[in-house]
Amino acid sequence: MSMLQAPAYKAWLKSHLIRGEPIVFFPMCKGDGHDCYRSSPEDEGACPNGGTCDHVEPMFGIFSNHSFSGASGSQVYPEDVILHASDQDYMPYYRPMRTLEDSVDMEGNCKIAQPGFGRNEMYPCVDKSVTYGLALTGLQTNLTEKDETWTLPKVSISIGITEEPNVRLFQKPVKVYANVSVDVEGLEDGQKCVLFRYNSTDNFPTSPPFDAGAESATEFTADLSGASMEIVGSLGSVSNQSLGHPAWIYPDPIPFLSNTAVYYRAVC
Repeated sequence: MSMLQAPAYKAWLKSHLIRGEPIVFFPMCKGDGHDCYRSSPEDEGACPNGGTCDHVEPMFGIFSNHSFSGASGSQVYPEDVILHASDQDYMPYYRPMRTLEDSVDMEGNCKIAQPGFGRNEMYPCVDKSVTYGLALTGLQTNLTEKDETWTLPKVSISIGITEEPNVRLFQKPVKVYANVSVDVEGLEDGQKCVLFRYNSTDNFPTSPPFDAGAESATEFTADLSGASMEIVGSLGSVSNQSLGHPAWIYPDPIPFLSNTAVYYRAVC
């Protein structure tokens, strides 16, 4: 594949990050074998089209001196900065876009990265020829023309734990509480909304009625005056022009178990 994949890959990254859609990316790490988790040297299916990787990491933020609206929103600037985690610790890592790619020799942008487990994951590089990524765009929603009156604001959650019991080793799951944030930017002040909670993707409706399959429904009002709102940073789309969006914050009192999942949808 052409060496031109690196610019196209970074444009793809930015197109999702500015919409608040996190990325799972597959970088190379200094000193590692670049074997792409192959079970054998003959296993070419692990990395299609001749690419390589050593690790799996999340990327969930982008910062820029340029607006994310209009033509500049799709333009990748060398000084744009992405936010990622190492999947080895709890620290955030910030990287200018211009430093992301390298060859498999790792003698370019990753030349001075520290080799070895527990170090090289913090400053990885993506293969500039062929690399990989997954964008988390959310669960599918199908709205028809008659459903255009619905507004579905973005929902995110945070939890109070950083580790969970390994149930495969017969450890017992623990209760987890979700702190739910609904981005209400663009809604009308006083607009009525409902937050639905679902306990599986099988119960998550892709079209109205959205209460079908919900295990709970919590009504709230978009108070844009700030009386019942908090201003929260938008991890996926932060720029120096916009440091946060108004959000309705809801500490869900109903826990879920750490070996399960929970899903939310806001409908206004």
